Amino acid sequence: ASIRPDPAAAQRRGLSLVPVMQARGAGLVLRTRDDDEFVIRIVTVDYYLAKPAPGLDVTESPLTGVKVDRVPVVRIFGETPGGQKACLHLHRAFPYFYVPYDDDLPRDPVECGTFLKNLCQSLERAMELALSGGDV
Repeated sequence: ASIRPDPAAAQRRGLSLVPVMQARGAGLVLRTRDDDEFVIRIVTVDYYLAKPAPGLDVTESPLTGVKVDRVPVVRIFGETPGGQKACLHLHRAFPYFYVPYDDDLPRDPVECGTFLKNLCQSLERAMELALSGGDV
């Protein structure tokens, strides 16, 4: 799975995310609406699951309306151009994967919506079981 930042959410908060490549490695530039910049050379990236912060994180599934118990938060460890160590906690960056929608699947909007909600619920249940150590 890949991690994809949500540029629209960042923009609503007055930030724009600009990934950059530098001679010494990968970096990230955060720009505010006032065009101020925070630059970090990325050393390592990981993530953790946290209780959603209202107003910052998604608190319910847009597809099912179910309350979200945990959300991914990406941590970017690095160094500023001035040599300061930094740890950036990036919210609203969700893992994703591609699921092909074949021709033999429903085309009617109502049937399609039902199918997608069932798929989503099945995936959620499988992930919950996997995270809890249960069998899928």
